[in-house]
Amino acid sequence: MFFLLVQPDYRMRLVVFASTLALLLMAHVHLLLRKGRGFAARFTAGVLTVQVLVLLVRAATTFWLDQPDTLRFGSSPMQAVYVATYSFSVLLVSVGVLLMASERLRTEFEHLANHDSLTGALARRVVMHDSAQEFVRWQRYQHGFALLMVDVDHFKRINDQHGYAAGDRVLARVVDALGHALRTVDRLGRYGGEEFLVLLPEVQAGEARMVAERMRLAVARLAATEQVPACTVSIGVACVQRGDASLDAVLARADAALYEAKRLGRNRVELAASA
Repeated sequence: MFFLLVQPDYRMRLVVFASTLALLLMAHVHLLLRKGRGFAARFTAGVLTVQVLVLLVRAATTFWLDQPDTLRFGSSPMQAVYVATYSFSVLLVSVGVLLMASERLRTEFEHLANHDSLTGALARRVVMHDSAQEFVRWQRYQHGFALLMVDVDHFKRINDQHGYAAGDRVLARVVDALGHALRTVDRLGRYGGEEFLVLLPEVQAGEARMVAERMRLAVARLAATEQVPACTVSIGVACVQRGDASLDAVLARADAALYEAKRLGRNRVELAASA
């Protein structure tokens, strides 16, 4: 308003406007590069960077191309190029925003398809696929792995005494505790009901038992609350070994070890016997 009414100067108004908008766009570019993922975010950041350059060039050249009394909609070649370029970049930004929205939706749909909606653990299909891939890798390179079958003890009693909503909260809490006890390369999936399957790549029997014990303690140490009762888990551990013809053989030993852990009193870890 000062450069419009008090001391009219079109050039200063243009410099103030272009510089302020360039700073805002640079903040958006920084946010997209720091937080954005995928092609759409990089594309939008690139278009915004072009917008910043167009604004800065227009601001820098105004003192050579314009006069203080130049009209805002004056017909000059530079102004025409500036308006056309900026308008086209705004259109490209709109395309980039739509691409980011579609990528976000696709990511959310993929997460819903690959994860259990109640607990956040991997879906059975996904953890079984990863386990099958690990078995193929073992056959080719002899890199050992272990499968852990985890079962929430007396889960039916929890549902009967506290209700199914409390049971759902128990499962979600158990998965959270188990996840914190695992490495980033490990895979935790819901196998069915209150049973979970854990894939531990690149481990031997001793390491697998240590991880299983850490998981058991993580759940056992969870204190009861008004919303979620305390619980424990039993874990069966099986490592791939010579003679295993399929992944089902490893799963069967892990399931047998889980059954033995429950037979011996629950809240314990049992290592499957060698075939």
